Amino acid sequence: MTCTEHRKFERADALNFLAYSCVDEKDGINSQQGIGRTLNISEGGVLLETDRPLDSTQAIFLTIALKDKVIDVKGKILWCKESEVGIFMSGIEFYGMEQDACPVLNQYLESFYKEPPL
Repeated sequence: MTCTEHRKFERADALNFLAYSCVDEKDGINSQQGIGRTLNISEGGVLLETDRPLDSTQAIFLTIALKDKVIDVKGKILWCKESEVGIFMSGIEFYGMEQDACPVLNQYLESFYKEPPL
């Protein structure tokens, strides 16, 4: 059995701390907030690790620390599964990024893709 890759962007394995807030888009009620970390990140999304499951029917607002900068981004929770007892992984697709966050994220990602010096 083969597994097909659905990602549009290459992901960089990176551990970054973040704060999140889950919001019901219909009524705007904030249902959950907390802290977590990225396991990998790309221009289009992030693999997020938290200590609580995330509801895939809600939007998520992330504030992610990338080295010495912080970006704010809105995303859609595509899936969530328990990876081990009390640890949850969630796939997040970005769809609302502050205009000034794009160059910061791109610069951060470029540092992973550059060829190492000889």
